[in-house]
This record gives sequence, C-alpha cells and structure tokens, in this order.
Amino acid sequence: MKTDLYSETMRLAEASGLSVAGLARATGLKERWLHRLLRGDFQDPGVRKIERLHTYLTEAHEQIVVDVAPKTMPSAAPKELHPDVFGTALGQASPASEGEAA
Repeated sequence: MKTDLYSETMRLAEASGLSVAGLARATGLKERWLHRLLRGDFQDPGVRKIERLHTYLTEAHEQIVVDVAPKTMPSAAPKELHPDVFGTALGQASPASEGEAA
C-alpha cells in the first residue's frame, strides 16, 4: 500500500533532478531497485528503503535551500551610520550647513 511517505518521497525524487546512479551512491540503495521504484513497479517497496531515500532527499533539499540563501542576513538597523553621497553621515548636518548656521 502506498502511503503519504511514499508519495512525498516520489515527489522529492522527481523534483531533485538527481540521477539514479547519484541517488544510489548517496543512499546505498541499489540502482536497479531505484529504477524499479521510479517506474512504479512495486506494490510494496519496503518502508525502510523508502525512509532511507526520503531522509536523504529531505536533507539534500534542505542543503540546496541553505546553499542558495544569503550567506549573511542584513540586520534590521545598521550598527553605524554610513556617509551618504554628500559625505555626511545620515542624521548629521553637513559641514557646509554647520558653517551657515554659525
């Protein structure tokens, strides 16, 4: 009987774009078994093998997401004010306007 785990594993396998040979190397499952699984040849492919494949695909998917995410997240507020195009820090008066005010 095909379960939600099976369906999710099949979806992840198809979406991964990984070759059967690559999946076999990464999971330790036999290429022939993976080919048969992906063709839908099994009535009951075995929960342990499906779990092993699902675990690998889930972790691989998480790694892909981490790899494309920004390496550092910008903070909500800058730690220091950077000079704007006029050479003054934001929120500070420019040297010219200070002289005019005096």
